[in-house]
Amino acid sequence: MESNRCTETSVDMNAAKIQKEMEAAQRFHQEGRFKEAEAGYRKVLDSNPEYAPALFLLGTLSFRAGQMEVAADFLRRAVSADPSVTEFHSNLGAVLDQLGRGAEAEQAYRRAIQIDPKNAPAHNNLSSLLRARGKLDEALAMADAAIRLIPNYPEALCNRAMIHTALGQLPQATADYQAAIRLRPEMVEAHRGLSQALRSAREFSRAIAACREAVRVRPDVASLHIQFGELLRETGNVTEAKTEFEKALELRPDLADARLGLGRLLQREGKLDEAIMSYRKAVQLNASDPALHCYLGQALAQAGRIQDAVAAFEETLKLSPQDQWALQALNALRLKHGTPTPITPQ
Repeated sequence: MESNRCTETSVDMNAAKIQKEMEAAQRFHQEGRFKEAEAGYRKVLDSNPEYAPALFLLGTLSFRAGQMEVAADFLRRAVSADPSVTEFHSNLGAVLDQLGRGAEAEQAYRRAIQIDPKNAPAHNNLSSLLRARGKLDEALAMADAAIRLIPNYPEALCNRAMIHTALGQLPQATADYQAAIRLRPEMVEAHRGLSQALRSAREFSRAIAACREAVRVRPDVASLHIQFGELLRETGNVTEAKTEFEKALELRPDLADARLGLGRLLQREGKLDEAIMSYRKAVQLNASDPALHCYLGQALAQAGRIQDAVAAFEETLKLSPQDQWALQALNALRLKHGTPTPITPQ
């Protein structure tokens, strides 16, 4: 009996020690002192290597640090130690999704929902995964379920809007994007999606207004300036479009799409040397994109620099042998300038 009491006392003391160490580590975590938090959780594992809460929180820290494989390992261990916690499965699914392991991620999300049918993030994450895999009807059902559980859920509303867009249901997509923006005005994906949905519906004035609001709310996001610039270019607002591409490049000089957009405007204005320079910079930034070489070739041909244009179109076809624009342009140049045999697709 004495021996049993000693054992029980030892277990109680160890549990109390773990609880104290966990509380300290979680305080560090909440304060943003992540290194100290990690050290604290690892100290808990020294006492109990299968302590599920510590494994789970180390997984979340690793996820935050971009260490996805490490995060997956910790979360798998947490699930193994205590398979009854829905958040363990849901977070494991998110990490596996990031790692491109869609089937495993789907299984983890479904298990999280099975444990707790009211887990709205798991419904929404599964919906996003299904949308990416083209299973749009089931994705929509899961998004609907998430929003029923949490009506003011901006991520789920934005996700459902993307599904509606993919299904061609543009009024529903617009309504969901607008609802998401009302809840979270700084949400970049909702602004981007709203403008795209309105553009697809050919409601250009509303699309421009949506884009204008997006860059007002998030002037720090270069991709929004590019999207706005493309929309303005398409609708003939050349001067303002140029300004947006230049703003994007001030934020991110390494963005090939901004160089491309600016080049297209310059070419449209007949400023061919400047356009060619912009296209060349785009190619330097993303040499594997055949479209960039093709635009460069068109500007070079228009400037009468035939040999350079031929070289650009040939590079396009190396990257994309079936590119009809490049094939037609290259054949036209060669037939006009002394090469009798047209090129055919490979």
